[in-house]
Amino acid sequence: MTDSSPPGSPPAADGIRKVCGRVLRSLRRTVRTSGDADRVVVRISGEITAANAELVGEKLRKAVASDPQVLEIDLRRVSRLDSGGGRAFLMALHAVRLRRTRLIVTHVGTQARGTLELLGIARSLGLEDGGTADRW
Repeated sequence: MTDSSPPGSPPAADGIRKVCGRVLRSLRRTVRTSGDADRVVVRISGEITAANAELVGEKLRKAVASDPQVLEIDLRRVSRLDSGGGRAFLMALHAVRLRRTRLIVTHVGTQARGTLELLGIARSLGLEDGGTADRW
């Protein structure tokens, strides 16, 4: 196998660059926001881990800053949530409490629900299996 690392760098550096590139690409498409003044829906896709929790949390805080009555976080396309990723939800909880915004988390898969329950924040997040579009 040939080494494609730049001269003077260790062979593992090339592999690290490839992994970091994949992570950065996945972060760019992680969060999408839509909605109106009364309700904002944030659709998250991919993994929510310690590696991107700060970024996801900031996106959620920005959605709350638009001062909606309801912030819905749609997890339909989330493939994995680890305990480090729970930080994003703690950031959202803090932001909605400051603004008195109602927070609900919809389309919560079994794995994500288990993580949120393990962290002790599931009840505070208003978890729902389905979406809320039919009620608004």
